[in-house]
Amino acid sequence: MPAFWTEDRLFISNALDNQIDLWNLETGQVIKTLEGHQSLITNLVLSDDGSTLVSAEEWGDTIHLWDPATGENLGVYRAYIYRGEAKGLAISPDGQLIAEGESARGRNPGVVYRRDGLDNNRWLYQLPGENGYRDPVFSPDGQKVVSFFGVTTIAISRAETGELLHKLEVGEDLGEGLAFFPDGQTLAIGTQTGTVQLWDTDTGTLLDTLNNGVRNNYYVSSLVYSPNGQILAMGMYDLKLRFGALIPTVELWDVEQGVLLGTIEDYQGNIIHLEFSPDGGLLATASLDGTMRLWGIPSE
Repeated sequence: MPAFWTEDRLFISNALDNQIDLWNLETGQVIKTLEGHQSLITNLVLSDDGSTLVSAEEWGDTIHLWDPATGENLGVYRAYIYRGEAKGLAISPDGQLIAEGESARGRNPGVVYRRDGLDNNRWLYQLPGENGYRDPVFSPDGQKVVSFFGVTTIAISRAETGELLHKLEVGEDLGEGLAFFPDGQTLAIGTQTGTVQLWDTDTGTLLDTLNNGVRNNYYVSSLVYSPNGQILAMGMYDLKLRFGALIPTVELWDVEQGVLLGTIEDYQGNIIHLEFSPDGGLLATASLDGTMRLWGIPSE
């Protein structure tokens, strides 16, 4: 994931090269650059308290930990991943657990480390299933970790032990979007048919499905809830036109009413990441057209 908001309103972005830029939104200027990677950075994750940033690169088999406030590199660690692939990454809200996807080549979804176990390259447990190159997700309370179990199945595990709690049979080919509702109970899961399923992670039951009935060929590439949980932003692109003409889209949904509020279609490349500002007033969208844009979100 290439972009994050921090508590002091700084914006962290992956410049699609081997460095990380920290932006001040008020001035539109880069205030700090983090250097140390040797190849294209493919993933970034930030702890909820903003104290730890984790990054991975395409041609390296290591991850880097950073202090975003100072730019200090906190350590470089050999990771459970292949070279030459995008890597799945997630960090628990308190920054103490780090989940790594193995890569598209591997048969396991990856592993979970304790931060204090990185020095010895000793993981806490392996995540179940397959499709490890897609990003796992920790619940907001840090009690659960969600990973891709297979082409149509999501696994929910206990974050501290790896105990499998539920397997969610989505019934459709999965996209890449996973997002927890702020209360940590409801999980939004994107598919390759333009739909998003809402699941209760405590009981493992399907609650609802969001689909505007038009974009049946669209691949859901990113999902994010607004901080108050009232809006779910859904990034998509036309799977059939993935390597040709592109019609990328962001949809904004009223989750409680199940109503589509509006769409954003102003790109020349696939949407790869979405992020709300802490107050929910802005939505950041990153695209493979090389841009990152900010959109005002009207309050109710």
